[in-house]
Amino acid sequence: MKETRTPGTGEWLLQNPGFQRWEETNPPVFSGFRDPVISGVGKTYLTSRVVDLIKDQMEDLPRNEGSAFFYCNRNEKNRRDSLSIINSYAEESGTTLSFDACQEQILALLNLYTKSTLVIEGFDECDQGSRDKLIETFNSLLAESNNTLKIYIASRPDPDIQAQIQQEQRISITIQVPMGITASPPDHTMQNRVE
Repeated sequence: MKETRTPGTGEWLLQNPGFQRWEETNPPVFSGFRDPVISGVGKTYLTSRVVDLIKDQMEDLPRNEGSAFFYCNRNEKNRRDSLSIINSYAEESGTTLSFDACQEQILALLNLYTKSTLVIEGFDECDQGSRDKLIETFNSLLAESNNTLKIYIASRPDPDIQAQIQQEQRISITIQVPMGITASPPDHTMQNRVE
Protein backbone atom coordinates (compact mmCIF):
# COMPACT_ATOMS: atom_id res chain seq x y z
CA MET A 1 0.00 0.00 0.00
CA LYS A 2 3.02 2.24 0.55
CA GLU A 3 3.47 2.61 -3.21
CA THR A 4 -0.03 4.01 -3.73
CA ARG A 5 -0.05 6.29 -0.69
CA THR A 6 0.57 9.99 -1.33
CA PRO A 7 3.82 11.08 0.35
CA GLY A 8 3.14 12.61 3.74
CA THR A 9 -0.21 10.85 4.21
CA GLY A 10 -0.73 9.95 7.84
CA GLU A 11 2.28 11.82 9.19
CA TRP A 12 -0.04 14.03 11.24
CA LEU A 13 -1.42 10.88 12.91
CA LEU A 14 2.06 9.71 13.89
CA GLN A 15 2.71 13.17 15.40
CA ASN A 16 -0.59 13.19 17.29
CA PRO A 17 0.06 13.29 21.07
CA GLY A 18 -2.51 10.55 21.68
CA PHE A 19 -0.87 8.23 19.16
CA GLN A 20 2.59 8.94 20.55
CA ARG A 21 1.36 8.26 24.09
CA TRP A 22 -0.13 4.92 22.95
CA GLU A 23 3.08 3.99 21.18
CA GLU A 24 5.38 4.82 24.10
CA THR A 25 3.34 3.94 27.20
CA ASN A 26 -0.08 2.72 28.26
CA PRO A 27 -3.01 2.25 27.72
CA PRO A 28 -2.57 -0.71 25.38
CA VAL A 29 -5.39 -0.05 22.89
CA PHE A 30 -5.42 2.75 20.33
CA SER A 31 -8.68 3.20 18.49
CA GLY A 32 -8.79 5.61 15.60
CA PHE A 33 -12.40 6.26 14.79
CA ARG A 34 -13.53 8.06 11.66
CA ASP A 35 -16.68 10.07 11.10
CA PRO A 36 -19.58 7.58 10.87
CA VAL A 37 -21.25 9.24 7.88
CA ILE A 38 -18.34 9.56 5.49
CA SER A 39 -16.69 6.52 3.94
CA GLY A 40 -13.59 6.45 1.78
CA VAL A 41 -11.74 9.24 3.56
CA GLY A 42 -8.48 7.39 4.06
CA LYS A 43 -8.75 5.05 7.06
CA THR A 44 -6.92 2.27 5.19
CA TYR A 45 -4.12 4.61 4.09
CA LEU A 46 -3.72 5.98 7.61
CA THR A 47 -3.51 2.45 8.98
CA SER A 48 -1.01 1.47 6.29
CA ARG A 49 1.19 4.33 7.52
CA VAL A 50 1.01 2.96 11.06
CA VAL A 51 1.89 -0.52 9.76
CA ASP A 52 4.87 0.90 7.87
CA LEU A 53 6.04 2.69 11.03
CA ILE A 54 5.90 -0.55 13.02
CA LYS A 55 7.75 -2.47 10.29
CA ASP A 56 10.39 0.26 9.93
CA GLN A 57 11.00 0.33 13.69
CA MET A 58 11.46 -3.43 13.76
CA GLU A 59 13.91 -3.32 10.82
CA ASP A 60 15.90 -0.30 12.04
CA LEU A 61 16.45 -1.60 15.55
CA PRO A 62 16.14 -5.36 15.58
CA ARG A 63 14.47 -6.22 18.83
CA ASN A 64 12.52 -9.01 20.34
CA GLU A 65 9.17 -7.73 19.03
CA GLY A 66 6.36 -9.24 17.04
CA SER A 67 3.53 -7.79 15.01
CA ALA A 68 0.53 -8.91 12.97
CA PHE A 69 -1.80 -6.91 10.73
CA PHE A 70 -5.27 -7.54 9.34
CA TYR A 71 -7.33 -5.46 6.92
CA CYS A 72 -11.07 -6.21 7.13
CA ASN A 73 -13.30 -6.04 4.06
CA ARG A 74 -17.07 -6.42 4.31
CA ASN A 75 -17.17 -7.65 0.69
CA GLU A 76 -14.98 -10.70 1.35
CA LYS A 77 -16.25 -13.39 3.74
CA ASN A 78 -12.81 -14.41 5.00
CA ARG A 79 -11.93 -10.75 5.65
CA ARG A 80 -15.06 -9.94 7.66
CA ASP A 81 -15.50 -13.14 9.66
CA SER A 82 -14.19 -12.86 13.24
CA LEU A 83 -12.98 -16.44 13.34
CA SER A 84 -11.02 -15.96 10.09
CA ILE A 85 -9.50 -12.78 11.50
CA ILE A 86 -8.38 -14.37 14.76
CA ASN A 87 -7.03 -17.39 12.85
CA SER A 88 -4.88 -15.04 10.75
CA TYR A 89 -3.28 -13.72 13.94
CA ALA A 90 -2.68 -17.28 15.12
CA GLU A 91 -0.74 -17.95 11.89
CA GLU A 92 -2.79 -21.04 11.15
CA SER A 93 -3.29 -20.85 7.40
CA GLY A 94 -5.30 -23.69 5.95
CA THR A 95 -6.56 -24.79 9.35
CA THR A 96 -9.50 -23.22 11.15
CA LEU A 97 -9.08 -23.24 14.90
CA SER A 98 -11.73 -22.33 17.45
CA PHE A 99 -11.58 -18.96 19.21
CA ASP A 100 -10.20 -20.64 22.33
CA ALA A 101 -7.51 -22.53 20.39
CA CYS A 102 -6.56 -19.33 18.55
CA GLN A 103 -6.36 -17.43 21.81
CA GLU A 104 -4.01 -20.06 23.26
CA GLN A 105 -1.85 -20.02 20.13
CA ILE A 106 -1.69 -16.22 20.00
CA LEU A 107 -0.92 -16.00 23.72
CA ALA A 108 1.98 -18.43 23.26
CA LEU A 109 3.28 -16.26 20.38
CA LEU A 110 2.86 -13.05 22.40
CA ASN A 111 4.86 -14.52 25.24
CA LEU A 112 7.80 -15.16 22.89
CA TYR A 113 8.32 -11.43 22.41
CA THR A 114 8.95 -8.61 24.87
CA LYS A 115 6.47 -6.46 22.90
CA SER A 116 3.82 -7.31 20.33
CA THR A 117 1.51 -5.14 18.26
CA LEU A 118 -1.73 -6.27 16.63
CA VAL A 119 -3.33 -4.02 14.01
CA ILE A 120 -6.87 -4.39 12.70
CA GLU A 121 -8.12 -2.00 10.05
CA GLY A 122 -11.78 -1.56 9.17
CA PHE A 123 -13.03 -3.31 12.30
CA ASP A 124 -16.51 -1.92 11.64
CA GLU A 125 -16.52 -4.09 8.48
CA CYS A 126 -16.24 -7.23 10.59
CA ASP A 127 -19.53 -9.13 10.98
CA GLN A 128 -21.43 -7.26 13.67
CA GLY A 129 -22.87 -10.48 15.10
CA SER A 130 -19.45 -11.91 15.94
CA ARG A 131 -17.10 -9.00 16.50
CA ASP A 132 -17.93 -8.96 20.22
CA LYS A 133 -16.18 -12.34 20.45
CA LEU A 134 -13.11 -10.83 18.78
CA ILE A 135 -13.06 -7.91 21.23
CA GLU A 136 -13.49 -10.38 24.09
CA THR A 137 -10.47 -12.29 22.76
CA PHE A 138 -8.42 -9.08 22.52
CA ASN A 139 -9.37 -8.19 26.10
CA SER A 140 -8.34 -11.67 27.29
CA LEU A 141 -5.02 -11.44 25.48
CA LEU A 142 -4.37 -8.05 27.09
CA ALA A 143 -5.13 -9.49 30.52
CA GLU A 144 -3.19 -12.74 30.11
CA SER A 145 -0.09 -11.72 28.15
CA ASN A 146 3.10 -11.75 30.22
CA ASN A 147 4.62 -9.09 27.99
CA THR A 148 3.64 -5.78 26.43
CA LEU A 149 0.77 -6.00 23.95
CA LYS A 150 -0.41 -3.03 21.91
CA ILE A 151 -3.54 -3.14 19.75
CA TYR A 152 -4.34 -0.60 17.04
CA ILE A 153 -7.96 -0.57 15.86
CA ALA A 154 -9.11 1.59 12.95
CA SER A 155 -12.87 1.75 12.64
CA ARG A 156 -15.92 3.87 12.22
CA PRO A 157 -17.34 4.70 15.65
CA ASP A 158 -20.01 2.00 15.87
CA PRO A 159 -21.52 2.15 19.38
CA ASP A 160 -21.05 -1.58 20.06
CA ILE A 161 -17.33 -1.34 19.33
CA GLN A 162 -16.83 1.72 21.50
CA ALA A 163 -18.82 0.16 24.34
CA GLN A 164 -16.81 -3.06 24.34
CA ILE A 165 -13.33 -1.57 24.25
CA GLN A 166 -12.78 -0.71 27.86
CA GLN A 167 -12.33 3.04 28.28
CA GLU A 168 -9.45 2.72 30.72
CA GLN A 169 -7.53 0.53 28.28
CA ARG A 170 -7.70 2.80 25.26
CA ILE A 171 -6.69 6.05 23.71
CA SER A 172 -9.18 7.15 21.08
CA ILE A 173 -8.84 9.69 18.35
CA THR A 174 -12.10 10.68 16.75
CA ILE A 175 -11.64 12.47 13.48
CA GLN A 176 -14.57 14.35 12.02
CA VAL A 177 -13.98 15.17 8.41
CA PRO A 178 -15.98 17.65 6.32
CA MET A 179 -17.04 16.53 2.86
CA GLY A 180 -14.27 16.69 0.27
CA ILE A 181 -11.42 16.20 2.77
CA THR A 182 -9.36 13.00 2.72
CA ALA A 183 -6.53 11.61 4.84
CA SER A 184 -4.53 14.82 4.64
CA PRO A 185 -3.30 16.61 7.75
CA PRO A 186 -5.95 18.13 9.97
CA ASP A 187 -6.30 21.87 9.56
CA HIS A 188 -8.85 24.39 10.75
CA THR A 189 -11.61 22.47 8.93
CA MET A 190 -10.98 19.16 10.72
CA GLN A 191 -11.71 18.33 14.30
CA ASN A 192 -9.19 16.00 15.88
CA ARG A 193 -10.17 14.99 19.40
CA VAL A 194 -8.14 12.77 21.72
CA GLU A 195 -10.12 11.07 24.48
